[in-house]
Amino acid sequence: MQEISLYGLGGQGVVVAAHLLTSAAGVYEGRYAQSIPAFTPEQRGAPVYAHVRLSDEPILPHSYIYKPDCIVSFLWNATPWAQLIHKGQRPVFCVANLPHSQSPELFKLGLCGGFLDANAITQETFGTATPPNAAMLGAFAATTGWIGIGALVQAILAFWPGERGERNALVARRAFKNITKF
Repeated sequence: MQEISLYGLGGQGVVVAAHLLTSAAGVYEGRYAQSIPAFTPEQRGAPVYAHVRLSDEPILPHSYIYKPDCIVSFLWNATPWAQLIHKGQRPVFCVANLPHSQSPELFKLGLCGGFLDANAITQETFGTATPPNAAMLGAFAATTGWIGIGALVQAILAFWPGERGERNALVARRAFKNITKF
């Protein structure tokens, strides 16, 4: 079983990303998947996180994830790195939305994974400020190999039919190809 924690701010699409990831695994790959969003009635900009479990066998725990195998950080400063990396609770992977100019921050933590500027990829495709959730999912697929990009694209197209879905699918594919692994 793989346990994933996604961190970001309200309006970045963290909860939708968790939903899309579980749909891709459960519906399009035939695996077991569980999404546990954690938010209250905040407004845009408030911290939001979600947990996802992926497995080839039935998932028994139904609780928050305290020792994630992967952290997906939609915003570097919104992720509680100090809490997540203490006492040997180091995740296997980290996927970060981070411009290349800030990438040295990753190396200070001693993590492995991938990073990209998901906001820039999304902005280039849509031309307006759009949540980077599809880009972060493409980056997650490329970094971990735990979900196929084809399944993600199918889940995206089912969630957003029409042009919005096509653009989000393009964003996910671009992120999948442009991730910088470390």
